[in-house]
Amino acid sequence: MSSDSSIATEVGMKIMEQGGNAVDAAIAVSFVLGVAEPHGSGIGGGGTMLIHPGKGETPVVYDYRETAPDDTLSSSDIGVPGFVRGMYKVHEDFGTMNMDDLIDPSINFAANGVTVSGTMHDALENEADHLPELDHFFPDGEPIEEGELLVQAQLAETLEDIQDGGPDTFYKGDIANEITSEEAKIDEEDLESYEVEIKEPLQGEFGNYDVLAPPPPSGGIMLIQVLEMAESLQIEDTKDKPLAFSLLMGIINRISYSDRLENVGDPNYTDVPINEMLSKDHINDLVSEVDGLDLSKEYRRNLESDADREDHGNTTHFVVVDKNGMMVSVTNTLSDFFGSGEYVNGFFLNDQLKNFSTRENSPNSPEAGKRPFSYTTPTILTKNGAPVIGIGSSGGRRITSMVAQQLVKTIKFNEPIQESVNDPRTFLEFNEDVLQAEQDYIFLKNPEDFGIDFQYTDDTSYFGSIQGLVIDENNKIHGFSDSNRDGSWMAK
Repeated sequence: MSSDSSIATEVGMKIMEQGGNAVDAAIAVSFVLGVAEPHGSGIGGGGTMLIHPGKGETPVVYDYRETAPDDTLSSSDIGVPGFVRGMYKVHEDFGTMNMDDLIDPSINFAANGVTVSGTMHDALENEADHLPELDHFFPDGEPIEEGELLVQAQLAETLEDIQDGGPDTFYKGDIANEITSEEAKIDEEDLESYEVEIKEPLQGEFGNYDVLAPPPPSGGIMLIQVLEMAESLQIEDTKDKPLAFSLLMGIINRISYSDRLENVGDPNYTDVPINEMLSKDHINDLVSEVDGLDLSKEYRRNLESDADREDHGNTTHFVVVDKNGMMVSVTNTLSDFFGSGEYVNGFFLNDQLKNFSTRENSPNSPEAGKRPFSYTTPTILTKNGAPVIGIGSSGGRRITSMVAQQLVKTIKFNEPIQESVNDPRTFLEFNEDVLQAEQDYIFLKNPEDFGIDFQYTDDTSYFGSIQGLVIDENNKIHGFSDSNRDGSWMAK
């Protein structure tokens, strides 16, 4: 079990020790993360869960991301939350334990308190101007300090209501009434009609692995394109050339981003040429656009959504694997940290609709019931039909790049996983020739010699928080958990 929160990691392990499977653990962890990291995810948001039941079994994606309400002309960015219905749907299909037992840990931590992490304190400090004056988050008007105990009594009551009444309590009952009162553009029909979508994962190849990732409008299509382009361009040749590695991965990511802007939206509303975009011929065409490390202007593309322009580092990711080899990779989110900042019944409502494009005729333009594009890409890699690597990250528009870089280091560079996860990371901007890097990144060569501006940042959350698990040839589980957040991993 690997997650952004040591509290959640321990809960996931306990659920499996009690006889639960990986999906049971994922449900419990998802609820607990909404308590331990209320800035990153929660019942007012949504997410994506990729489940691989084990060798020879069929993997499946559960998309419980937020949707646009019927009133799409609203200036509000709040989407219809999918989290609660998502948890109940995956439990219906894969769960083995009683749902009450899976919600109990989150109720306990909300009622009795969680220790405030440094990440939560920093998020409260950074977002204070956009949040209501809530005494438990801002005692004496200041963000609650790291190490203090945060009690969320109202959230505990709401979770108890959901536990007692199931998803209808959230989508039809008193909680629904509170949501529609707080957010007038979401009405009863929007909530009642919300449905979880069950999909086949996309499949690609990288090294000796098959790569499974969520289909549009999630970010899996970009991840697979980037990995397959990197392999075609023999990315392993950049192993001991950190600047060349950063630039080439950045250029590849830019090209995929451009392809995504032109083609990808919610497949229920626009024709997304998935097979063509992942075909060998198309990958070769994309590769042909790369001219060494030349940062040609044709690679640059404008940032099309408010979420991209505001540059948030959002979401939470975790991976679970059980004793039978079932692996679950999950990314949950509110979009921005604390979402919209609107607070209802103890939880924050998302601002997911910021991820729609503002460009005319974009396949990612807003429509009623539509899911906006997301970079989130919970991923599983298989070998000989068995899941062996689960991985994902937070980080907004940098997610696919961060996950791809990590997989290159693990598979092509053969670097020790935890060591490479702890290494500083880089990101080449989409819309300008700026290479961003964590403060202690060592390039060996001067990036400015390549005609590019260079920026260091000490905001580690900017580069995401990679979490994952690996099952080796001896069936031993190894975890990796990013030091950029407050995560941990455990295996028994």
